[in-house]
Amino acid sequence: MHIMLSMTATQKKQNALRDLVEVFDSQFFKALAEPVRIEILKFLLINGKSDVATVAKSIKKDRSVLSRHLHNLVETGLLKHEKISRNSYFEIDANGFRTKVSALFQKVDRAIKDCCP
Repeated sequence: MHIMLSMTATQKKQNALRDLVEVFDSQFFKALAEPVRIEILKFLLINGKSDVATVAKSIKKDRSVLSRHLHNLVETGLLKHEKISRNSYFEIDANGFRTKVSALFQKVDRAIKDCCP
């Protein structure tokens, strides 16, 4: 006797929605919810690799505050960090950003397929 295990439509829907909710609770969205981090991302998109002092000249925040936000964006996978001598340089991590956005779209597509065809 062969028993075939398969998910019900309700289970698929619940799993897809759970995965999608997890994306919205992710560090990615938490990072993007902070206006200063958005300003940092825009600055680095336009100006490229920059040190903290250069970012601080454009974004009028204390260097320690900017440094905390920059490191959060690195931990989230949106920025790359390089230390040269005594200076810390940051730049957009295009592949990291693409990976995060791609994962989001995959989960949205799955939720649509399983929940809202």
